[in-house]
Amino acid sequence: MKVRIDTPDLLVIESRPVIAAALIAVTAFAFVAAGLFTLPNDALRGVVLLAIGGVAGGYFLWSTARRETLTLNRGGGWGEIRRRTLTARHAHRFPLDDLASARLDTYDMAEGSTTARVMLRIGEREEPLTQVRSTLPGQKQAAERINAWLGLRP
Repeated sequence: MKVRIDTPDLLVIESRPVIAAALIAVTAFAFVAAGLFTLPNDALRGVVLLAIGGVAGGYFLWSTARRETLTLNRGGGWGEIRRRTLTARHAHRFPLDDLASARLDTYDMAEGSTTARVMLRIGEREEPLTQVRSTLPGQKQAAERINAWLGLRP
């Protein structure tokens, strides 16, 4: 997550997992290429490699490669969460007065690492800013920046 615009009247925070999407695409392409190369000699193994690269790689790319943007507009009195995947777009606009705070939702992994995502308190409900959890420090920085922009003390 990166802060793209930070002024007293406008805050834009965006998540663009370009590196993760590129790694998944390269891995899927490697499986597809291996499947095509293997297909003439061993049809079953070739089809399995094609399926892993095409189906599983495509699914992971679709589920991970999502651009998510939070825009808070003090002058207009609104906030908006926009999500864009490879196949769909979704936007949710809400009154800025309904946004109470942001907090970090953490999850401890079995390997000892912790993943997190930003949760926004909008009215009486909480909504995740990102659908995918991350170990990167950008999640914590985004939650702190949102709260600071709203004038909340840590």
